[in-house]
Order: sequence, then C-alpha cells, then structure tokens
Amino acid sequence: MKAIFFTMCVGLIGFIGRTQNLTETKSYVLNTYRVTKMIEIETNDTIPVGSFVKAQRVVNDGNFEYTITTLDTVKLDTIKNVSSKIIVVKKTVPVDVGFLEGKASLKVVDDKAQIKLNYWLNSNIGLKAGTVISYLKRTPDLKTKAMKSTSFDESTFDAYRRPLTHDTTLNMFLVSCCEMDSLWFKQCEDIIAVYKGDKIECFYANKYDSDGTYFIKAENRQYFSSPRRSISVGIVSIPFKYHFGYNKDTIHVKDELTANFNAGVFAGYTWSRYRTRYETGGFVNLPTRGFTGGVAFNISSVQLDKSSTTAGTKPLTGDKKITIGVFSPAIGGMFTVNNVNLGMFMGWDLGFGSSPRSWNFNNKFWIGFGFNYSVTQLWSK
Repeated sequence: MKAIFFTMCVGLIGFIGRTQNLTETKSYVLNTYRVTKMIEIETNDTIPVGSFVKAQRVVNDGNFEYTITTLDTVKLDTIKNVSSKIIVVKKTVPVDVGFLEGKASLKVVDDKAQIKLNYWLNSNIGLKAGTVISYLKRTPDLKTKAMKSTSFDESTFDAYRRPLTHDTTLNMFLVSCCEMDSLWFKQCEDIIAVYKGDKIECFYANKYDSDGTYFIKAENRQYFSSPRRSISVGIVSIPFKYHFGYNKDTIHVKDELTANFNAGVFAGYTWSRYRTRYETGGFVNLPTRGFTGGVAFNISSVQLDKSSTTAGTKPLTGDKKITIGVFSPAIGGMFTVNNVNLGMFMGWDLGFGSSPRSWNFNNKFWIGFGFNYSVTQLWSK
C-alpha cells in the first residue's frame, strides 16, 4: 500500500498556463511596517521668475466635459499671480502615519526603493438628517512634516458644530477608543465628530484616503512579507487514480491503480504570502508559499473488458471491449512552493455512454496525490 501511495505522489501531473504580475497584488499590510503618506497642501511660496507653470481648468457644457490646459512662464516673482491668471501653489509633504495595517494593492517601485500601497477604501457610514456633527480639516507643517497640533477635546470641535440637512453617507472609518492614540489618527487630515446631545459620541476619520499616496520605504536587504488571498483557477490533469477494492455478493473487486489521460478545470481559494526583499538596484521576489483548497472537474475515457466489469450490471465476456466516458468531480488541496503545487484529491468516477454501469468502479470513490505547475489568479483581495 505504501508503494502505491508513493507512486500516486508523482501521478497528478498538470500544466496550467498563467499570467501574473508579482509586482502588483492585493494583500494585507501587517502592522510591522512604517507607512508614509504623501499629502498635498497649498502654500504661499513665491514662484521665481522663469518658472514654468501648467494650469488646468475643467469645463462642462452639459454634453461633454473638457479639460483646458494653460501653459505660462512666470514673468515676475509672484505668489499666486502668473500673467494675470490666478493659480494655487501646492507642495507634497511626506507624513509618517505609523503602522497602518489593512487590505491594499501592492506595487514595488525599484528606482525609489518603495512599495506603493493602494488601500481598500473605508466602509460607508450612514448618518441621518438632523445628526449634529463637527468636521475638522487639518494640514501638515512643512518643517516638522507632521500635522499641526490639534487637541481632540470637545472645545476644538464645538466651534464647527452643525446639524446635517439631509441623510448623508460617509466613506470614513469609525475610530475606536484604543485607536485615539495611534499615529495614523493623529496624522489624519479629515476627522468628523458625531454628537449625542452636547457630548461627542464618536469620531470618524479618513483612515484610508482614496486620494492619498502611501508607501513603505525599503532599506537595503530589507525583507517584506504580506498575507495574500485570491481565487485561483486553471487546467489540471489527473492521469493516475487509486480505486479502493470492495465486495459485491460473492464477487471481490481488488484495489486498482488506473492510468489514463484526462483534462479538466481546477478552481479554489488560495491562502498565500507575498514575499520580497530589496537589494541594491531593485526588489527581488522570493518564492511564493501558500495553500489552495478547491474543486476539480475532469473528463476522461475508460476501456472496459471482462476483468473490469466483473461486478457490473452486464459483465463483458470473451474478448469484447467497450469504451465509456467518465466525468470525475473531486475536491482537494494544493500546497504551493514557488509555483510548484503539491496536492491531494478525492473524487468519484461517474461513467456515461454505452453501459457505464458495467464498470466495476462506476460511481466509486478514488484518491490521488501529485503535483502540477502554476495557477492563474483571476481575482484577489
């Protein structure tokens, strides 16, 4: 029996073509990496003579929306006036938001030694008309690169109190008491306080800013690891199957290891880990590790003769042979190490065509072990 099991370990041979970009995937950012957010702010900086300025204006005529771009060269040192056109001077400030864990799409930027993060958006929060809120918009200090000092007591928010005039949906994050002291909250741009009577009941914050740019700065030879979830699908072949023997009345059917060509589809849910390391000049993606549990559906054919129909409804005699089709649903799992999948399947063979009930193993259970190469990740979260 052990020899048969070892034989089956090399029996599940499949090929799966795939297209996957390992530099961009949806993963979960753990709270072990410091995250920086780039925040754009308006400034009163002087624009020196000779600076080249591009200004854009959007016009909507009811049918189409046009973007008009104006290019100017600064004629005089000015703050906000270029060739009689009003412009807004903006700067991008890097702000440390601490260990900001959450679901995100990851993309490595080799020339900047960065892993860019595109966080999944905050949940939608509904507030009824008449709810009293206070909205606080904060900006970072250019010198300290931190949010300007703000007290989170009620006196800070009371000056901006107002009732909502209609039902409102906020795309913001409900801040728990234990997160009030977290760095991401202290560095947050948009905060809303919701009142109950004269007291603040809770805070909502724009934890995952859809307009923000987040990244993790990598040091030389720094290792980065992140859990990843995905739905995987691909083509699989299970040429070797082990059928268990059984008794039917006075007939004994022996265990059998069968080998035939088949093809089918495997689909499942993958738990894996994205792993990379930064080295001088760029990121090096490390072998993927994971597990996929799912289902497989295979189609094959089997040639029947008198030895394979002894327990069937119509056993064959003499040299007569017939061929039937076999549909094989199965469940199983695969362990992935660097795109090589080691797996185990359990399924049933359901014959169809001419006299499928003559086959000894029609509608019988089987197991298979083995490996295949690669899966196509169609969707991930």
